[in-house]
Amino acid sequence: QEVAENEDGYSITLLPFEAEGDSFENMVILQVPADALEGGLTAADLVKGTEVSAVSKGIATMSLPPQVPVLALMPYQASVE
Repeated sequence: QEVAENEDGYSITLLPFEAEGDSFENMVILQVPADALEGGLTAADLVKGTEVSAVSKGIATMSLPPQVPVLALMPYQASVE
């Protein structure tokens, strides 16, 4: 949805895959340190429409939308069955 660069890295507002609609209540903000980009992902790749996988600390804020601290952000790859 939206990527903003800040002094610590990036703030990425997005809709999770299973979320429906474009409601603010369905969004999540990923707080991504600049050194958390992995798997060949670069700052130039962080544009609307890019699918990513995130490894988080598992702790989100209670705000709307929730903010999730990210340990690693990489290109999304669908699992092959």
